[in-house]
Amino acid sequence: MRYAELYERLLEIPADNYVMHGSPHALTVIEPRQSKRTDVPAYGQFGVYATVCIEVALLYATIQTSRDEWGFAPQADGATVLDVRVPLGFAHGPGFIYILPEGEFEQVVPYSFVARKPVCPVEVLTVDADVLYEMIERNIIVVGIYDPALT
Repeated sequence: MRYAELYERLLEIPADNYVMHGSPHALTVIEPRQSKRTDVPAYGQFGVYATVCIEVALLYATIQTSRDEWGFAPQADGATVLDVRVPLGFAHGPGFIYILPEGEFEQVVPYSFVARKPVCPVEVLTVDADVLYEMIERNIIVVGIYDPALT
């Protein structure tokens, strides 16, 4: 599914009832796992992580490089544009957005939620690899590429 089509479909889903989990992996049940993020204590917990931010879910769905090698943050000016940092030669491709029942989750930060037990999706949307490029072209994300050999 392309970006515009995905975005319209995701906007139809009531945000107060559902959260989204993006992954490059086809799953029938989303199992809790240890987060690789250590920058925010709330993320250091074992669980299923989800978001209400469509763009964040799309990043997790399409970037196939290990999560400890890439990151994102809102731009400093408070704009809705996300700065994304990926390694040179990063892997990306098609993925999936899992629509999950919000009642299974607790909020850990304003746009992020965690569940402590396995969660079954109520809907699964397939994401085209080109979605990442569409988000760049639409100025939704700004990508910075770094060379891991130089860090």
